[in-house]
Amino acid sequence: MPASVSLQALRQFIQARSGETFHTLKRKAPFKAELHEGVLVITPRSGISRRVPDSRIDRVCREHALSGSLQPGSHADVSFDASYLLALIQAAACQDSGACPGLPHLLRSPSSGH
Repeated sequence: MPASVSLQALRQFIQARSGETFHTLKRKAPFKAELHEGVLVITPRSGISRRVPDSRIDRVCREHALSGSLQPGSHADVSFDASYLLALIQAAACQDSGACPGLPHLLRSPSSGH
């Protein structure tokens, strides 16, 4: 299991990876995550962007730290955006530890063609 990630660490990870494509853990659905004016904006395949307030991100980070679960259903009561946030949490934790063999399918650079 990847280590837990704080709100601040996740924000820094997203800022550093702005413009890259991530993938949800279960369905491998592509999405982009960027900070716009300090607010996380997630844009799934549909192209319809949604803003995710820090309070929601922090709740998912804290819940993940307690449960260790990467299953979106385990966090559904905390956030509608759990599948995106959990993919970001895992990608950030893997980057920090360098120990997640699944990372390449979670994260693709815009130039990779995926």
